[in-house]
Amino acid sequence: MVGDASLAFFSGGNPFALAETLRGSRWWSQVVQRLDDGMAFAGCSAGVSFLNEITVDTAAMSLGNDPWRPGLGYLTDIRFGLHWDMVDTWFPGATSFIEGSLRPDEVLVGIDEATAMVGDGTEWWVAGRAGVHVLRDDSWSHHASGGTFTLALSVASG
Repeated sequence: MVGDASLAFFSGGNPFALAETLRGSRWWSQVVQRLDDGMAFAGCSAGVSFLNEITVDTAAMSLGNDPWRPGLGYLTDIRFGLHWDMVDTWFPGATSFIEGSLRPDEVLVGIDEATAMVGDGTEWWVAGRAGVHVLRDDSWSHHASGGTFTLALSVASG
């Protein structure tokens, strides 16, 4: 079925559980091949952050444990922070914690609720009620709905 798909969509939940479910699967390999061939990708919440090299395990977080776990590693040198305008209300201090956990070469992309980052892998347009916030080289840029920005995503080889 993946061979005929024009879009892969991943919904929310626990990003680490999603990464673990797909890791090494034949189905995910077929999705990656189709993405290489130009299939579109869409996701919300965990359906985006599982792509990172490092993602969050919401089950561990809710127990007060270290939440960072291996993501699927499809995208490199980037970490998505979903629900960016809400995470501090759920877990006070979460945005600072996330910022402080980044490797020096990582880019953080905070996507607010009810907001989308739509693009081709390099050029992006912001749609929805709020914004997208990009932290790279210790500097934030903020992009409101209707705005555009450039950020080339790096896909893991192999």
